[in-house]
Amino acid sequence: MKRHELDQFLRHLYQIETFDDYCYNGLQVEGAENIHKILLGVSFHSLLLEAAIREHADAIIVHHGIFGKDFFKIHEPFKKTLHTLLNKNISLFGIHLPMDAHPEIGNNAELARMIGASILEPFEVGFLVENTRNLSLQQIVNLYHKELDPDGENDATNHPSPLHYKSRGGIQYYDFGPDTPEKIGILSGGGSGYITDAQSLGADTYITGDIKEHLPAYLYDHGLNYINLGHYRSETTGVLALKRLIEKTFSVECVFRDIFNPI
Repeated sequence: MKRHELDQFLRHLYQIETFDDYCYNGLQVEGAENIHKILLGVSFHSLLLEAAIREHADAIIVHHGIFGKDFFKIHEPFKKTLHTLLNKNISLFGIHLPMDAHPEIGNNAELARMIGASILEPFEVGFLVENTRNLSLQQIVNLYHKELDPDGENDATNHPSPLHYKSRGGIQYYDFGPDTPEKIGILSGGGSGYITDAQSLGADTYITGDIKEHLPAYLYDHGLNYINLGHYRSETTGVLALKRLIEKTFSVECVFRDIFNPI
């Protein structure tokens, strides 16, 4: 396929022009005109670029690309990474908030699908969803463990504090709310700061990719459940969904490289 075909496909798919983001979405670095192989990952960095070179990829698509809209400083060590990218003539596409918000193949839509939840309404770039299957909180955690963290081991903790998290593999959670959630706020990545907004919409459970120090006590006082999937885990979902769609739509080879980040 041609580079401009992929760029137009992504811009149309994610309605990129409708988002005011922290970065430029779409083709960030122009490489070869003809694309035979695409490498997809969550974040662009030197390790992912090395994988793309080994795979002889012509293009890279990530959720976390280069941040900065009109101008950004290029210093070491990123200067070396960018020099290599340009020298190898590899295109870089970054899709940030539009990949979170897509109602069908976005990060948050995929997180809802994994637990069989029904989307009620948009919430920031995530969704307020209904626990349609009446799953218990533990069942929800177990499903995410199976989908996102199957090789993770449980943390062995004997901490006396009631504010200490529980865990299933690398997934942390607090079960201060109902055993069977009704309304759930889902916001992938660094979405912990929006928990009060989800709560105001009636959410009794919140699923995101990070947590702040003050939140355990807040959750305890307000009787809320909270699942911290980890920023990286929560945002593999949309990238993998995009990979499947590109493979179904175009005759181009796609590979996903999981350079795991436990955070």
